[in-house]
Amino acid sequence: MFLFKKKYPGSKKPKEVKAQVIAVWSPPGNNTTKFSLELARELAKHTRILLVELPCLGIPRLGFTANIMERDNHTEALILELDKKGEINLDRAPRMGDSLTVLAASVFAFPDYPVSHKVELETLIGFPAEVVNRALQDGYSIVVFDCQGQVTTPMTHFALKHADRVFIPVTEHGGLAFSLLNVKRLVQVFKYGAEKFKLLARENVETIAEVAVIKDEEGREACRLDVLNENSREIAQELLAATQEDTGAVALTEEEDGIIIRL
Repeated sequence: MFLFKKKYPGSKKPKEVKAQVIAVWSPPGNNTTKFSLELARELAKHTRILLVELPCLGIPRLGFTANIMERDNHTEALILELDKKGEINLDRAPRMGDSLTVLAASVFAFPDYPVSHKVELETLIGFPAEVVNRALQDGYSIVVFDCQGQVTTPMTHFALKHADRVFIPVTEHGGLAFSLLNVKRLVQVFKYGAEKFKLLARENVETIAEVAVIKDEEGREACRLDVLNENSREIAQELLAATQEDTGAVALTEEEDGIIIRL
């Protein structure tokens, strides 16, 4: 990866970490914003973080979790800006301290007319890449996407594609089975790396680990997914420890066919 360094605003210089894209996702559609915010806050103790809620389903969750009631500065506004201007600006995004910026879905959005109905498909496909590119240019080290959509919704699909790590909280058996099915499709059909998917559990970690298996079409074990304790502090420390040796930037771009790739 290419090196990218930026002066950190404030008196305390953060740890130098490789630029990462993190996705937090619940295939069954559970609210993951509490964990996403806790993880972003832990990471922000050490480096600059951008947390973005992708409003694929038009459900505002992060705004209520983080108590951000913005009428103008929210994720939908940036999506509309990208659709109209071809670029976005993060300068007005709400900040929670010097090192954490939070873009939540609008709590005032109309449920019967979500932003996904107002813009071109190409805008939704390209939005995660545009966010990452702009964040890197503005000096953020880590982008955390809170994904509320399915594999069929463009923003969630491409956020998962770009992510270095995908954390999937599981709370019950039906949700676990559906999550494994989604990961299986992404790994076997779309060729995503299985190693980046991590299941999170608050309890019964060992039991869940026993069944966290992706099987091939003949029913044989193809791979196992890691199962971690849903502890934001421990996960943040692991992310930082894995990448603090160097700094890096990931540039994302679109090909003509709409597929976004790493450079």
